[in-house]
Amino acid sequence: MRGISRRMKPGTVDLHSAIREKKFTDLFSQLLLLWIISSSVRQAHGFFMYDSKAVLSDCRDYWTFQDRERIPLLFQMTVCVDVRVVSPGHWLAFSYSSPRAPRFDLGLEGDANSLYAWLLGVKHRFPVRLAPQVWHQLCLRRDSLRNTFSMEVNGSSGEHQRTVIARVIPPNGELTLGCRPRDATPGLDWGKVELYLFRMWGDVGQHQTCEDGSVAGWESRQWSISQPRAQTRDTQLGCGKIQRKRHRRNSGNMGQNTQMTTVPDSVAKEFVSTPGKCGQPC
Repeated sequence: MRGISRRMKPGTVDLHSAIREKKFTDLFSQLLLLWIISSSVRQAHGFFMYDSKAVLSDCRDYWTFQDRERIPLLFQMTVCVDVRVVSPGHWLAFSYSSPRAPRFDLGLEGDANSLYAWLLGVKHRFPVRLAPQVWHQLCLRRDSLRNTFSMEVNGSSGEHQRTVIARVIPPNGELTLGCRPRDATPGLDWGKVELYLFRMWGDVGQHQTCEDGSVAGWESRQWSISQPRAQTRDTQLGCGKIQRKRHRRNSGNMGQNTQMTTVPDSVAKEFVSTPGKCGQPC
């Protein structure tokens, strides 16, 4: 009847409100579980960082390789990294130290006058000056079977080779991009550098522009970052541009109307995809 309101006894609960609250709680729990699972999957698989670079302003900015046990005993080794000097001063691109090693087993640093490469505790100077504000690809190659140690600058390595008789590079060390606080030298003026595409292989071969490393690579799951400012996104980086170009081309091809036909084997061989400049489908 109109004018009559239903009153509930003290201590009772509105059944409909309780059901709605339980449904909301269940839905929230399910969404939270899905978010946790998806985050775990992303962390487990990671992704190739086409559009990401390391920004190293001082010794508080550094990246640490997460899988130390993945680094084996290296009789042969190639390390490549793209370096861009943003502001003048001393900089440390990367360092690798095995357990209990007093100095770097492997490393690359530089200043306004030279580049310096570390090999098994010995620092080698190369009279190379890097033009600022420009990306340079630097590669180190070590072949203990032939007693050679070389640096390649933007594809040229002939004049930057040394004969070094030393043992192999030991395994399970600590690999770091940038300068850690304990590496800082008092009174040394540190510059700002950016790094891109750090990769390591267990050979001395030539590798494609965007090919990921076999020992250490440019995958997000392999690195921990000291603070957010040490990493940034840049859509003008080389492999990212290649990846977007291929994506647009593939999208355009999929959008075209095609007719299914029987293709002879001799013709079909021409359509087999092969690795492009970036070393993998981009």
